[in-house]
Formats: sequence, C-alpha cells, structure tokens
Amino acid sequence: MIDLVITNKRVFIKNAKIKTVKQLEKILSYYVQGFMYAPSFKFRKWDGKEHLLKYNRKLGYYAPVGLLKNIIKKLKEKKNRICFKR
Repeated sequence: MIDLVITNKRVFIKNAKIKTVKQLEKILSYYVQGFMYAPSFKFRKWDGKEHLLKYNRKLGYYAPVGLLKNIIKKLKEKKNRICFKR
C-alpha cells in the first residue's frame, strides 16, 4: 500500500517500491526548451529534463500538490492500493 501524505504545497509519497517511483518519475518530468544547446547536456552531465518528483533524506519523495491527479491516475493504472493522509 502506498501512502500519499497531502499538504498545502506538496504530496509526499511513502512506502512505494523503487519500480513505482521510477514510473512516477517518468511521467513527472519533461524536456526543458532548448535543452540540446546547454553545455551540461552536451557533456552528458544532465538529461535535459526538469524533474518534478524530488527526493529528500528526511521527507522522502515528494511532488507539487497540483500533480496529485497525475500521480493517482498512474498508481491506479498499475493497480496499487492508495491510502490518503493529511
């Protein structure tokens, strides 16, 4: 069961498997405009994406609360059980 802890600004994702986190990371990132011209992309230090799913040692994985619908949709597609907390 995956716990989604919802605050005013963020959704914290708890007890998720690595495979599930990687799937969420895939849908919660996008290519930045003009990424192919950045020196960091050319030298393979950056993948050219803005990642909206972040990680913090104390807090775990989190994303902006506006992406809650996308997170729930992906978790339901993969038939994960979800528990909401505040």
